[in-house]
Amino acid sequence: MRSHIANRFGVAADTFAVLAVGAYAYAVTLPYRLSPAQDALLDVVFLVQLAGPAFAVGFGIVSLRGAARSRRMGFVALALAIPTLLLALLTMQPHSTSRW
Repeated sequence: MRSHIANRFGVAADTFAVLAVGAYAYAVTLPYRLSPAQDALLDVVFLVQLAGPAFAVGFGIVSLRGAARSRRMGFVALALAIPTLLLALLTMQPHSTSRW
């Protein structure tokens, strides 16, 4: 695989992994009582928490086939994505929706 293509996959993998970490951090900082708009946003955040690591792992594995720089980016993406996916699946987000 050409190195510039593997580098692009590595950058994409790192971007998805960082977005998933950010989505998890946002979900943790939400209050217990959510407005309907926050509840809808929490549903989107949950999708990002699941899809982000999946794309990061896929692109990270592809970027491991490139040069040293793309391999580093692939390892970083895997190091961020796998714990984020486990946290999203194994921890509960205790939130309640208000009816205003």
